[in-house]
Amino acid sequence: MKYIFYLLLLCVSFATFSQQSGQVVYKVSLETNTPFDSQLDKKMMEHIRQEEKKVNAILEDYRFVLDFNSIESLYHLEAPMPDETVSSINLFSAKMAGGADGVIYRNLSKKEMINQFDDNGNLVRMIIPYDKVKWKITKETDTILGYRVIKAISEKKEAWFAPGIPVPFGPSQIGNLPGLVLKYKIKIRTVYAVEIKLSNKLKEIKQPIEGELLTEEEVQRRYRANDSTYQK
Repeated sequence: MKYIFYLLLLCVSFATFSQQSGQVVYKVSLETNTPFDSQLDKKMMEHIRQEEKKVNAILEDYRFVLDFNSIESLYHLEAPMPDETVSSINLFSAKMAGGADGVIYRNLSKKEMINQFDDNGNLVRMIIPYDKVKWKITKETDTILGYRVIKAISEKKEAWFAPGIPVPFGPSQIGNLPGLVLKYKIKIRTVYAVEIKLSNKLKEIKQPIEGELLTEEEVQRRYRANDSTYQK
């Protein structure tokens, strides 16, 4: 019943928001003091801690950007030129912490999501199953960047969405909620908005059209067939 109420709220608000567009800048952080499985030895635990700190240091310079209008969104990473002294594994871990390996495009009217990324020098487009996460909306509220947000949970995930910005988008593949997701947390990873810009002008969102189009299953089969070189 509560979810139906928020869906109705979204429909009412959407009528006044339909001509607006916007951009959200997200930052990402990893917790480095969470308890480990007691079966891990201290040397391994310390190594993992140090790697997490290195990834956090990279994330300080990373901006994950969501551009959206009322129908489409595009999520991508804005990063400075890579430091050649930094491990490529840590750089990749930082990108994945923000959920932006390449760009992620979402289209509400077509109910589709596409992840375009680089596969060893060649662009690939992967079709992502649309909104598999089933959220439970709670009574918890907070304020982020001046917007009232409501907490939603799904298994070990939590998302804080803003009904005042009634578009079902968020960082990476997160969405399907009656409001823009301004904070998302799973395990030790937190993605949070640090800047929001809204506009009454329609923002053009360009759908990725370059690269071979594959299903998620096809990408996984390719990875299993050649996992020594395939990085997705």
